Amino acid sequence: MAGIMGIGVLMSVAHAQPTTDKITKSWEFFGGPLVGIDITQVRQNIFSLVVDFARPIPLIDHGNEGNLRAPSIFQFLTRGHLATVQDALRVSHVLLTSGQAGSIGLCRSYGDALKNGITIPSDAWQKGIASWYGPGFHGRTTASGEKYDKYGISAAHKTLPLGSIVRVVRPANGAMVIVEITDRGPYVAGRIIDLSLGAKQELDMEDITNVFIERINPSALTRGTCQ
Repeated sequence: MAGIMGIGVLMSVAHAQPTTDKITKSWEFFGGPLVGIDITQVRQNIFSLVVDFARPIPLIDHGNEGNLRAPSIFQFLTRGHLATVQDALRVSHVLLTSGQAGSIGLCRSYGDALKNGITIPSDAWQKGIASWYGPGFHGRTTASGEKYDKYGISAAHKTLPLGSIVRVVRPANGAMVIVEITDRGPYVAGRIIDLSLGAKQELDMEDITNVFIERINPSALTRGTCQ
């Protein structure tokens, strides 16, 4: 602990540069700067890594509070490459509907995302009752031609194109799951989607529950829209 405190004091004094230069040169014994990173440069030293990692982006996704940490690591590794909210969401592999992408300000600065966070609102396309299917179907061929795995994450829908990616949200507990439509159904009146057992467990639901469905747009975070 004393050593860490000593380094912190060292880096804060006016004459720290010669010392850090000396530290950098000492790593040249191993063939170059510290793992290819020049610790005398901004965003290329362990201290900036600690700062970046300690600043996750606050995220409120359909009322659930969380943090995006992937952008913090990426920001360090790319020497400050992330510039916008769009960049941060893309690095975090967040999936959005077209409506959500148009409402959260993708071109806001990365710094604004750190300060004010990102809120993803609901964009319900369909509301109704979800059920699940598994017994008697596991291992059978789905409408998409693949084998049905009840323990996987997939769903059946009456009209959505096969291969569609949708977010299913359970308002009762805020749980959500992103599934691919691989089959047709349900064939019980009043139900809008049949989930695999794995997806059912993600929602922590009983045999049926009220949900809303959002149609994810895979190109919502296409690079270049903020340039």
